Amino acid sequence: MKKMKLIAIVTGVAMAFGSVAPCVALANDRPDEEPTPAIETYANTADSNFSFTMNFKGATSATGYRPKDNSSSVYVYVTKCSGRPRLYVDGAKDANGTGKQDCTATTYHATKVGQFRMRNYVNERGFKRARLTAWAENGAAVVRGVWSPDSKYSYVEMPH
Repeated sequence: MKKMKLIAIVTGVAMAFGSVAPCVALANDRPDEEPTPAIETYANTADSNFSFTMNFKGATSATGYRPKDNSSSVYVYVTKCSGRPRLYVDGAKDANGTGKQDCTATTYHATKVGQFRMRNYVNERGFKRARLTAWAENGAAVVRGVWSPDSKYSYVEMPH
């Protein structure tokens, strides 16, 4: 109900002042979560499969780079995991990984199945591409699922 009131107020104020420019209102009842857009913005939310199998401690595996269109969290739906692999969000200037950099906001581990968000600074650091990377921090590990560079909804944060 709060979201609808906010949108109605913003729309009413815009109309009263003769504004014809579109307005975007963000509503958030929980300050610890990202705001949910009242009007959907352009984002790369198409899911892609990933399957990382790392056979020894220190092994890594990564997806290809995909366009990242906004500053939302990366969406990850883990369907299988074992061995507690660490997950990262890498940013890059292009699909070849030029200037790649770890842009993960905090330490994440794939310890359970579910839908999660991974906070990151890909856009904030000027990158246009993102990829998901796994590292077998403590020994052999497996993690599988789907991911998208941008998130349409707010999910719980991936375990640390």
